[in-house]
Amino acid sequence: MHPGEGRRSLAAVLADLVERRFLAESSEGAGAYRFENALLRDVIYESLPFQQRQDTHRAIAQWHQDAGLADSPSFWPVLAHHFRHAES
Repeated sequence: MHPGEGRRSLAAVLADLVERRFLAESSEGAGAYRFENALLRDVIYESLPFQQRQDTHRAIAQWHQDAGLADSPSFWPVLAHHFRHAES
């Protein structure tokens, strides 16, 4: 983003990342994405400060709960993953 451009919506950022082939829509459901490249995912993840990783996992877990995905047993492993990393 360039100065003076203003904030783009999350949807616009995600669409741009999909177009650039950093992300792909996941088969886990609407609004779920995955990295196209595991190495890229790992480099980005490891570059985040630990507290930011925890905060991000916590926010993702909360978003999933608020979206009602916690009611689906098939989604529990994903939810557990984010809660586990939010607390570790």
